[in-house]
Amino acid sequence: MAEHTITWQDPDTGRPAQDVLVRLVAFTDHAYEAGDVSRYLMDKRPDGIWEWTADLPADLRTSYQLCPVRDSPLRGQPIDEDRWGSVLGTGVPDPSCPDTLPPGCTFGNPDAPSSVLSMPGAPPQPWVARRQGVPRGPVDRVSLSDGSLVHIYQSPGEPAGPASLEIGRA
Repeated sequence: MAEHTITWQDPDTGRPAQDVLVRLVAFTDHAYEAGDVSRYLMDKRPDGIWEWTADLPADLRTSYQLCPVRDSPLRGQPIDEDRWGSVLGTGVPDPSCPDTLPPGCTFGNPDAPSSVLSMPGAPPQPWVARRQGVPRGPVDRVSLSDGSLVHIYQSPGEPAGPASLEIGRA
């Protein structure tokens, strides 16, 4: 385990956050299902900065969003499915984290990127770094009839237009 701290300054001084949830994919979701997300709520320091510190697996890599809750605090309150969905819908990337995923890659706020938390022992990912002179292709988000989202990457130089997509089910 390794300690990690995230800080955030609320940009909306006119409607300040009552609570801020650190939505670590899977971790926070499991806490919600267990009925207690208190471990993932940031604390507001006297200087107005929100801060969250946790012991995390040293080899963890996960996406996350910060979810400012502006209507009423989450602390000590039951969170039903509708409220949970509205909290996740406020998710924004961590402005201090340079590593992000494009919008729609993390369930919650489909219009906002997600930050990527990589602990010091996380396996290397040399293929992630952008290479000089290699253009990026577009990523299209497609909603399937069952509600699933599929992201389709098109390599640069491939002809535009529909591509066949085969979906397997286990």
